[in-house]
Amino acid sequence: MDRHNCHLGAARHRRVPSTPPQMAQSAEKKTPKPDPPKPKRPKKRKQPSSGQIAEEFIISTLEKGIEGLRREFNRNPRIYDTAKCTVSCRNPTLNRYKDIGCHDYNRVHVVGANPDEYIHANYVGIEENPKCFICTQGPMETTCADFWMMVIQQKAWVCVVLSGRAAV
Repeated sequence: MDRHNCHLGAARHRRVPSTPPQMAQSAEKKTPKPDPPKPKRPKKRKQPSSGQIAEEFIISTLEKGIEGLRREFNRNPRIYDTAKCTVSCRNPTLNRYKDIGCHDYNRVHVVGANPDEYIHANYVGIEENPKCFICTQGPMETTCADFWMMVIQQKAWVCVVLSGRAAV
């Protein structure tokens, strides 16, 4: 039996080219397909302004109300890891509250202040802007000058007091 031809009864089969001649000619005449479009880079998310962030915070806080804020406060433990608050622990006289530490990793540094001292203040933010707010204790007589130096150096344009009148 021939390798390219075989006999099955009366019918004779022959090998057919994989592309018929008409298609082969039309394939040669076709223009090449354009490259597929490159995937578009995702648009960079627009960073919210400090004003927008502050507005969202205020709205969220007002929606929680006093009782909601108390529940949230009581849910959080009041202990802190002293290994993460080494400067705070070395300066207990500069801390208004003994049970609230000041983390070293996001601490606000006041330029020109005594290098052995510090101000109890931390940057607070979101992923897009890790330094959008400063959270600090109310200044004491011994820290008042450093507090205002920090406000000026950090160009803070709004100060919000979240404590009872006795603490200020």
